[in-house]
Amino acid sequence: MPIPEWTVWLSAAKTTLDIFKSVRSELPQGIKSEEAQKQIEKAELALKSSEAQLAKALGYVLCRCTFPPQAMLWNKDRQVNVCPECGDIWPRPPEVRKMPESEPDWIRARRGR
Repeated sequence: MPIPEWTVWLSAAKTTLDIFKSVRSELPQGIKSEEAQKQIEKAELALKSSEAQLAKALGYVLCRCTFPPQAMLWNKDRQVNVCPECGDIWPRPPEVRKMPESEPDWIRARRGR
């Protein structure tokens, strides 16, 4: 399916789940109501999983802070991908290693100090 059809499908699926949620809240409480809630939750998980698969297929970086994973969004000003959920960034900035205050003898010996 071309990409525009996927986005239409995902939008329609979200709308359908919202309708199911609103109808579910009007049902009388009981076993059937709880079962309906579980089915709605399973459908939401499936929808989120399909969104993650689509994002990955489109080349987005995925963050592992949640399951299913979140698509990280490009921040033009910072020139990094940022997770909207946890704020993590990719690519990670390089770590700056600090030299210890006092070097062990074996390091000084190798440097000729």
